[in-house]
Amino acid sequence: MSAKMIPPPLINRVPAAPASSPWGQPEPERFNIASYVEARAAERPWQRALVMPQGHDRVGRRMYSHLTYAQLNALCDAYAHGFKRLGFAPGDRVVMMVSQGLELIAVMYALFKLGCVPVAIDPGMGPKPFLQCVEEVEPVACVGIPRAFRLMRVMRKPFRTLKRAVITEPRWWAGAPALTEIADFEAGAFPLADTARDELAAILFTSGSTGVPKGVHYTHGIFGAQARYIGALYGIEPGEIEVPAFPLFSMFSIALGMTCVIPDMDPTKPAEVDPACIVEAIMDHGATTAFGSPAVWRRVATYCEANRLRLSTLRRLMTAGAPIPPPLMARYQEDILNPGVPIHTPYGATECLPLASASSLDVLGPEGTAIDTARGAGLCVGHVAPEMRVRIIAITDDPIATIDEAAELPPGEVGEICAQGP
Repeated sequence: MSAKMIPPPLINRVPAAPASSPWGQPEPERFNIASYVEARAAERPWQRALVMPQGHDRVGRRMYSHLTYAQLNALCDAYAHGFKRLGFAPGDRVVMMVSQGLELIAVMYALFKLGCVPVAIDPGMGPKPFLQCVEEVEPVACVGIPRAFRLMRVMRKPFRTLKRAVITEPRWWAGAPALTEIADFEAGAFPLADTARDELAAILFTSGSTGVPKGVHYTHGIFGAQARYIGALYGIEPGEIEVPAFPLFSMFSIALGMTCVIPDMDPTKPAEVDPACIVEAIMDHGATTAFGSPAVWRRVATYCEANRLRLSTLRRLMTAGAPIPPPLMARYQEDILNPGVPIHTPYGATECLPLASASSLDVLGPEGTAIDTARGAGLCVGHVAPEMRVRIIAITDDPIATIDEAAELPPGEVGEICAQGP
């Protein structure tokens, strides 16, 4: 970020500490998930919040840029002021076509502050389903990279409801202002939208790997509860350092008060990731947590074994998005992680996460569930998360209007998973 864009005296503004931490239990009736960023900025203003790779120097060393929590919060304020002046309003659905990292996090939290509803769609699902999702949600605004604006010029129909747009980098042909042009650092702190806990905060689309992509409605209260439960379930503490190989998880990293180191990778192609870049991010910053899909960790395991590397700073490795086979867990447990460091496999869906979680300490060993998996019993997804209620109900293709209409099955019967939680 250039000094011209972000004047140092303004970007380092430290917000006043809130009367009480927003991560108390439970969230109050009036709650905005962006309050997490403001409270973290007051609590730990000079801690690095986001770290981004910035190429290499002349001798091949990786260079990084970063924003502290104070800087990140001020950037969110500046963007929120700019969005408001352009006509962005509370409740507006804003389709996000932004790359992972700095802009994704800053723009999302700025929209939360304003009370807008960011819409996140996985670009890895392919162009046709992606455009179907855009058309379904009928966004009134868009924030996108230049490539997204080229797509909008060619495929106009899905974007016909757009009234406002902002591009991440200036392009004369885009017909839209850039983030650098709308950011207003002189306006000071942005007043947080007075949203209700049950008010719509975002729409996150499923990947479409198990069927037609679905737009899942997330409230501010759901985001707050997820952040609290992820932190409690895995013993994550503020001040830790994480390398997330999945873009949206970095949103929770910030809420949890972690330093989020964005790896150099294309998140839409995890199976093609350069494992050296993931290992580099972990080792350069002494990461305590790393999160990614099994496709990522399979490539990283092969790289670490070939180069005899041990990821000794990690306190936990987390993987989700697909089943992780016990043999891959064993490779990490035996050769890559320090003794006793667990591999956690949170289980759930976009609509409900975390629903359950298993650890390599439960799966491997003489009495671990890997023995049953080898006998054909499938993969164990672990114990139900705290305060989650789960029932296995009879499979039906008919609509289920109320839970009273669902037929609960006894243990051992195969059915649908029905879950409820905060």
